[in-house]
Amino acid sequence: MKWNFESLSEQHKHIFNELKGILKLSSEPDGLPVSVEYTPDGIFVEKTGTGAVLHIQNDTQFARALGLLAEGAFSDTPKAPVYRRLELQWDCSRNAVPHFDGFCKMIRHAALMGYTGVHLYIEDIYEMKKYPYFGHQRGRYTAGELRRMDEYAKIFSIDLVPSIQTLAHLMQPLQWKSFQNVRDCGDILLAGEDATYELIEEMVKTMAENLSSRRINIGMDEAHMLG
Repeated sequence: MKWNFESLSEQHKHIFNELKGILKLSSEPDGLPVSVEYTPDGIFVEKTGTGAVLHIQNDTQFARALGLLAEGAFSDTPKAPVYRRLELQWDCSRNAVPHFDGFCKMIRHAALMGYTGVHLYIEDIYEMKKYPYFGHQRGRYTAGELRRMDEYAKIFSIDLVPSIQTLAHLMQPLQWKSFQNVRDCGDILLAGEDATYELIEEMVKTMAENLSSRRINIGMDEAHMLG
């Protein structure tokens, strides 16, 4: 079936253009018009005599509605999500660090599945100017790359949440001599040391300056030998 997406808002057209290759959709001049209506009741795609209407509660659901349209999953019954947030965590700290194109691909698929947020798990793979050996030779993200990733996630109204570590799981940076003053043992930071809290403050500051989400996961797990 042919569809015409020209009546969509510029924001929705942008999302459509990012997803049309995956969904194998195109906007045809002689296609049936597709429109969007906001409803508090839930999400569904209605086929009418003159086209199709994507009923959504908010812009986060638009990509999911496009997916339903591509599947031909038409309905006249709203389906309200039973969750307030649907989020996934992407581990970028094992093996190779995902590059920007790979990140964008993951965001597109997450949007199609209806995810509202992505937790970017980055133990030490981000740049901090005050600590040149943090993420050294690990393919760390620069501040500019984090901002670019955040902007791409916002296209789909996806909240990009930093998921870092502020107590343990820091074997990679703690192997360097420059971090021995904040090392307790193994991969654990030294509690009670001023330099440790200066490091943690810089971690949080870096995330706050480069990602728009006001939420942060500070980790603190598996510090089995703390103290």
